[in-house]
Amino acid sequence: MDRIGSRMVYKFMRLKCYRVAGFICFILTSIFVLDISGVLRHMQEKSFDAEFSYPLESPNFIEIVEAFRKGGPIVIPPINNLYSSIPIETFPVKNCSEDGHIPLVILVKSAPSNSKLRQAIRETWKVAALESSAKTVFFIGKPQIDEDDEEEVLNRALDDESNFHKDIVRLDFEDSYYNNTIKTMLEMRWAVEKCSNFDYALLVDDDYYVSLKNLLTFVKNPFEYPPSENSVKRTNHVNKLYAGYRMFPPPHRHKIMTKWFVSLDEYPYDYFPPYITAGAILLSKAALFDIYYASFYTAHFRFDDVYVAICAKKMNITPINSNYFRFWTTRDESPEEHLIASHGFSNSERLHRFWDSQKSLGYC
Repeated sequence: MDRIGSRMVYKFMRLKCYRVAGFICFILTSIFVLDISGVLRHMQEKSFDAEFSYPLESPNFIEIVEAFRKGGPIVIPPINNLYSSIPIETFPVKNCSEDGHIPLVILVKSAPSNSKLRQAIRETWKVAALESSAKTVFFIGKPQIDEDDEEEVLNRALDDESNFHKDIVRLDFEDSYYNNTIKTMLEMRWAVEKCSNFDYALLVDDDYYVSLKNLLTFVKNPFEYPPSENSVKRTNHVNKLYAGYRMFPPPHRHKIMTKWFVSLDEYPYDYFPPYITAGAILLSKAALFDIYYASFYTAHFRFDDVYVAICAKKMNITPINSNYFRFWTTRDESPEEHLIASHGFSNSERLHRFWDSQKSLGYC
């Protein structure tokens, strides 16, 4: 083969190698992008509508839960004793039985270090709660601090705060984002075991504004809120009320390193069950009891709003949506007459400002 022919063959082979390498790079890049974007995982999902099932799987699930709740013969032992096994330090919170009938108990998820937010609540909507014969209790887990000295200082401060205000329940587990389901279910357990003389329970985060006036109006007729002139005297109590801001999203399959990522092993379906966002969940006593006892037969899931929804679905409780429960944060502090609860008050001064504005107009 002459020199020119050799060069042509060489160029052809080099071009072919480049094309093969380029094709391989394209394939690998495509796989990487599909993986990062979650497309591959979404393609492997099961249909929520057609195939949803979550352990314990049984056609007699409700009957099993009811038998367990009543203390009757247990055909199937509980599969989840996590929430009943964690110690709850109730002292010095006064027993609810001493308060008589309680129309509403407010169970506040609070981080150990959020003393300013707790105090802001005590000075704003907890005052209104007391005036309405409602009871407000803060729930706090163990501080998540690396330094022993800092943890000791914070624990002493929590002891002092608890002894002074007598409104803090201490929980014996690490207070962290992924343990929110544990905290939520321990709130329900406390309500069942220590404060069962209530009509409704509001499970709410410590960075929320709450209007007790509007909340107590809402429970009278959730389907006609705000009430019109024609409906103001009508009531339509929902026996198993599960209400707030409802969502029906798909699981977060992309960005594996984010805290919201959900693997297919953890949850294989294309949608979560419709759930009430965990910042503010309103439950009737019957619904709370059903969900709590269902948890003994429902495998743990780390996102609390989804877990509550799974338990509710297994007990045939349907979430009721209200746009007057606001889970998003807004910079706007304009007064809103019918607002029930709103997220976005991680600054105690902002809560005070908004509360004063709402109260001056008679909205809370």
